[in-house]
Amino acid sequence: MDKNKAWIGVDLDGTLAYHNKFRGADHIGKPIPIMLYRVRKWVEKGYTIKIVTARASEPEHIPPVKAWLKKYGLEELEVTSSKDYDMLELWDDRAVRVMANTGNPIIYPSVLGLPRAPLVEFDEVYLNKNKSKRTPAYIKGEKLTAEKMPNAFQRFFGKLFGKKQD
Repeated sequence: MDKNKAWIGVDLDGTLAYHNKFRGADHIGKPIPIMLYRVRKWVEKGYTIKIVTARASEPEHIPPVKAWLKKYGLEELEVTSSKDYDMLELWDDRAVRVMANTGNPIIYPSVLGLPRAPLVEFDEVYLNKNKSKRTPAYIKGEKLTAEKMPNAFQRFFGKLFGKKQD
């Protein structure tokens, strides 16, 4: 990867924009505030951001995406459906992160699950608060601490697989 060409990919539907079903190329949901803020901060800091969306696989679907980006002050971003060797990472609601060269999914919150893209203020505040006891992970919206982690996982997987809770 060429660090001078490195870029961060951000999915559109469900990541940067609210989405519950495809309603046509001209319909794109409202922006998700936290992601819009994060992308703007990355752009301000000089990072290259590309919108990686399946919509771009059909060239006629790109103009509505570009119009949406312009409406929210991100008109300079490239829209693509492809990744390449210079992509630093992809922020996407449908992705499952795996440990490199193993095929093993990262399902336990850990430092391995941290994004490589630069964090913005609210991310850093969260991560720096009680460093030894916090992890940047959520299960069903619940912040996890070292003390709560085993019980949180038991509850989560119990709900997932239908086991009764204590």
